[in-house]
Amino acid sequence: TVPCEAVIKRSLREKTSLIIEGVHVQHELIGKIPEIGDTITIPITLAVLNRKKLIDRFLGRGEQIDARRADRYLEHFDSIWHLQSYLVSEADRLHTPIILNENKEQVIRDAMGTIVDHLSKRFSATPEEVFG
Repeated sequence: TVPCEAVIKRSLREKTSLIIEGVHVQHELIGKIPEIGDTITIPITLAVLNRKKLIDRFLGRGEQIDARRADRYLEHFDSIWHLQSYLVSEADRLHTPIILNENKEQVIRDAMGTIVDHLSKRFSATPEEVFG
């Protein structure tokens, strides 16, 4: 979380948009993001809940990009699976939306839906007020 916090602080200081992704982002980090000005934090957890599908995903990565060798992931698969289980349980405990990462188009629709839902709770302007 320390490097992520530094990136967040820089983004806030520079007033730039930021997306932080990856298993290294733990849910405790979200509570550390200060609500400053127009800051909007929208946590989402992606998960592959089927062990075989996750193994297949790693195998596919290895075929697409040599540097992402599947054996490196498969060697540590049980640890990866336990880490994902922990992150998903934390997301559930903290009521963070969990999106099943099985179909790319569906993931995009679900993520965009979550973002729009979150933003619509924060803003009440009509399209006419926004766009004139």
